[in-house]
Amino acid sequence: MRRKLIFFLTSAIACLLSVFLIFFVYFKYQIQKIIIISTYSKIYGLEVLKGQNLLFIDTVKTSRALLARNPFIKSVSITKHYPETLILDVKIRNPRYLIVKDSMVFPVDEEGTVLSNMPYDEFLPKIEVPNFSIISYGKTDWRILKAINLLVNIEKQSILVDRILIDDGGGLFLIDLPAGSKIVVPYNADAPFIGTSLQLIMSRFRIEGKFVSKIDFRFDKPVVILSNGEKISSILVNNV
Repeated sequence: MRRKLIFFLTSAIACLLSVFLIFFVYFKYQIQKIIIISTYSKIYGLEVLKGQNLLFIDTVKTSRALLARNPFIKSVSITKHYPETLILDVKIRNPRYLIVKDSMVFPVDEEGTVLSNMPYDEFLPKIEVPNFSIISYGKTDWRILKAINLLVNIEKQSILVDRILIDDGGGLFLIDLPAGSKIVVPYNADAPFIGTSLQLIMSRFRIEGKFVSKIDFRFDKPVVILSNGEKISSILVNNV
């Protein structure tokens, strides 16, 4: 009888200690503070984090949930700082180009994500489009994505672009450079090839003191037209 009593008391004490330990851990490591490292303050979905336990929160799932609620966020790195702090290192998508449709302007990043309601520089390179579907906070039309890919590869060669006009009827990208040169690129062109070729062609004629009026990539080899109307054969261009 005495052994049973001792066993009962021991079990009761162990249960009480377990309950106490659970409550202690729950309240000790409950999230009380969220530190956000970011250049943008309007982040949605943070309210679900308050009160969660730092020990048990899944940082991967939390990161995915925040990305789903905030498409303008590029990445979220989550760090636990015990006993009560969660640190979010948030990288924001930045407007790199402007999609212009009629009188409407939509800033987008280099991945083609439309960043509605985000501030932008009005002097960013423009992509002028006809009646394409533009999705807010999502990937946009494939032709716009190809235009962005062209811009990215041209900029890698330190060549500035003023605007790209998408001519869907002709299947062309019509590119205007700030100095006045015009570039004609078909839909099926390889963007890295266009960027590299532009750099070589522009450098060659700049060294020769000649101004390039137009470069046409619709042919097997690019055709260059100078400001005086002279057309350079593709064979000569191939030797750049």
